[in-house]
Amino acid sequence: MTGQNLTWDEWYEIAKEYYKNHGNWLIAENYRTKEGYRLGFWVVNQRNDYRHDKLTKQQIVKLQKINFDFKTNIVKNQKKHAMNNTESINQKWLEIYNLIKKYYEHYGHLDMPINFKTKDGINYDEDGVNTYYWLANQRRKIKEKSLNNEKIILLLKLKMLIEIQKNRNYSNKIQLLAKNNIDYEKLDLNVKKQSYQELNAKINYLKHNKLPLIENNQLHKIFYMSNEQLLAEYKISLEEMICYYYKFEKNSKTKSLNKKM
Repeated sequence: MTGQNLTWDEWYEIAKEYYKNHGNWLIAENYRTKEGYRLGFWVVNQRNDYRHDKLTKQQIVKLQKINFDFKTNIVKNQKKHAMNNTESINQKWLEIYNLIKKYYEHYGHLDMPINFKTKDGINYDEDGVNTYYWLANQRRKIKEKSLNNEKIILLLKLKMLIEIQKNRNYSNKIQLLAKNNIDYEKLDLNVKKQSYQELNAKINYLKHNKLPLIENNQLHKIFYMSNEQLLAEYKISLEEMICYYYKFEKNSKTKSLNKKM
């Protein structure tokens, strides 16, 4: 059963029920409901139709009522991910991610016991998923730069990368700032608290757009901007900026290595 004969409104009711039960739109393209409806495919189509102005105003309003995410497509693109040597997102990954998300929202941290298993993300269950080892595996893959951009964005939203950065020695951040003639000791406290990834992305963004890092002895205003302010003025979110320069840095290192070989 694919649901190809269903009307848009009938599909909407299926999507509405999904959101009621899950509270998010983290759906892989190949996701099917228990009844066999290809809801993942329908969600991807709505995002594509929205980008190409094919949805009616009434449809957009209805989707907004259920907090539909018009941007994030989680698609299995085997050729693309094979070329990038990264893993695509599947429904199993999303299910475990949601367990981690529930744990984080409930406890406010990700310092879970090494033997923690769960089915609901909050309570221990011997027959559940060992979320500690899953999380450790994601952290390992982040260091190896073997995660695709879609996963990185989701992990950024959960602040996993920020927590990882907190556990690292901040020497990389000091070196980055010194390399760009920025004195760490003179920085505003809010800038000092920013992760290496955030500072690196902002510095590279300014350089690539030929904007000064420092002007009149003041850091560029981008270092003090919230995610909402970045979107409003530069049309790019902090997550997108970090992911772009994460990928850029990875490709630069690969090219450098190839030249040496």
